[in-house]
Amino acid sequence: ELSGTTVTWATAVDQRLEMSARGSATPAGPPILLIVGIGLVVLLVIAAVVAVLLFVRSQAKKKAAVAGSETAPTVPIVEAPAVEVPAVEPPATPDAPEEKPSAPRAPNTPPTPEV
Repeated sequence: ELSGTTVTWATAVDQRLEMSARGSATPAGPPILLIVGIGLVVLLVIAAVVAVLLFVRSQAKKKAAVAGSETAPTVPIVEAPAVEVPAVEPPATPDAPEEKPSAPRAPNTPPTPEV
């Protein structure tokens, strides 16, 4: 009697006993092609998700660049050429009194009033 993967023999004492059974060497389970096919489908789904995420990210960067260029236009900076200005000395006045050089002061001390 065969039930799934189990074989059972019912015997009687007065009958001749002949027993025979055959089995398969392949494991019971899904075929290898099915497993490989499922693996490929999973990889394709992951690749599609990554592609969609990269596309959405690039579109967001393009929109940000367009929005940034519309709000703040770039203006070129033009530098004026350098102009040399001649040094002008004040006119000498013969009637001006000479200034006395003051004595050096110690650092961080207030000046003393002159009398």
